[in-house]
Amino acid sequence: MLPQGRIATMVDWAFAPVWLSIREACFLSGHDLPAMLEIIDADGVDLDNEEQIEKESLWQLLEAETLIAHWDQG
Repeated sequence: MLPQGRIATMVDWAFAPVWLSIREACFLSGHDLPAMLEIIDADGVDLDNEEQIEKESLWQLLEAETLIAHWDQG
């Protein structure tokens, strides 16, 4: 799941709206569209009534993914 084109920076995160389109969430997270749709289907992020993703819940998902990726099993 390598990001396409430019990688999101903290400036992008700072200026992103509180509620993100799926496309914006893909850009900020680096996930492609099929992966983001799986995350949404698994209730991995919070959605509003217009199916926009809450930025804070996306950040929390990425934090959890990072913790899992670096989990020390030993």
